[in-house]
Amino acid sequence: MTLLEMWQNIFPTAIISGRSRDKVFEFIGLTELYYAGSHGMDIMGPARHISNDMQGKEVSSFQTASEILPMIDEVFKSLLSRSQKMCSVLNRNILVQITHSN
Repeated sequence: MTLLEMWQNIFPTAIISGRSRDKVFEFIGLTELYYAGSHGMDIMGPARHISNDMQGKEVSSFQTASEILPMIDEVFKSLLSRSQKMCSVLNRNILVQITHSN
């Protein structure tokens, strides 16, 4: 048993990241934890409303930005067409990432 598994047996535990929730879950893989990806815009936790994770376990999922996904996609397309290779524009599903490097 890992330290994280022992900790989550004592306290409700959340992993919060700027990465996508699926990627963070892939790294950790414990269904008993809460996962907040995309800077809190996509949250998954232990089952309350039934759905299944990649391991087939029941989980509860909540995407705070799900109703604005079409707008995020439009922003991505607009930024991509205007970036003119000055920066990297990535669609991270629930957010758009812009990276500039010299």
